[in-house]
Amino acid sequence: MPRHKFYVLLGWVVGLITIAAIPFDWLELPLYRDDAVTVIKNYVQAMYARDFAEAYRLISAEDQRIRDQEDYVRAQGPYDGFTLRLAKSLAEKMDFAVLEDKRIGQRARITVRFKLPSPEDLSPLVQNWDSEKLNLKTPLQQRQILDKVEQLTRDNKLLMVEAQETFEMVKEGGGGWRLFFDWAAGMNVTFSFSAPSDSGIDLQFEEKDLVMKPEEPFAVRFKIKNRGSHAVAATIVHRVEPSIVGDKLEMVQCGLLSPLTLAPGKEQEMVSVYIFTGDISQTKHIAIAYEFKVEPMVPSIVPKI
Repeated sequence: MPRHKFYVLLGWVVGLITIAAIPFDWLELPLYRDDAVTVIKNYVQAMYARDFAEAYRLISAEDQRIRDQEDYVRAQGPYDGFTLRLAKSLAEKMDFAVLEDKRIGQRARITVRFKLPSPEDLSPLVQNWDSEKLNLKTPLQQRQILDKVEQLTRDNKLLMVEAQETFEMVKEGGGGWRLFFDWAAGMNVTFSFSAPSDSGIDLQFEEKDLVMKPEEPFAVRFKIKNRGSHAVAATIVHRVEPSIVGDKLEMVQCGLLSPLTLAPGKEQEMVSVYIFTGDISQTKHIAIAYEFKVEPMVPSIVPKI
């Protein structure tokens, strides 16, 4: 991979979302209040809140012909109940700016920058975003969580993360703008994992079903948790099907290359970034599985005194 391309990819990984320690005072273009920008803003908020049914509504009809709503929502793992309500209330705190807006006829390419509350920073308050636990909270407990978030906002203690993204848009027959991802030209990439049943290892993908294009980097975010009563050490092997494309998968960033050790009950959030190189245009579905191979724990050596 050319050196300049590597740095572009690395910058995409590290710089896409960075904690901002300065006020939101970019020299941005005016926030145009038209339909195209509103669609993007609503989409960003829906994705943050994991309200994937709403996000799907904002995607072009051409893309929707490739993938139906039920499949799209199920694969993403949406929030519901109080968890969804909480995430939506946080999404409403978004700061949003248009950086570039280029339009030619029925097409548009719009770059935006936005800041949203950091989900990770709020994890201790919201049960590590465990929707099952959050949705079991009593109405009083739910109100206490929402009030605490509002207090953090008033005290300027709500940590925000910043991101920048470019969206392709298409104006459809009814006159409305929709997001165009060109799913017809992409590959369907699915993720799964396997681990020994007695290992206690559990893995949850943020998105386990993606549509990607060759030569474009894509990120996979996931949480690994040890639900067992003992510490566990494991190495992770990537299994790619069809195997013929396995050697065309390059890892730009992957935290699974080194052995992983998890204490009982502990959870770790990770991001892996990949890119497919070479000619794989005839491949429309690729399955990537993380296979956990548990290793014996090495006991700590206590020096004799």
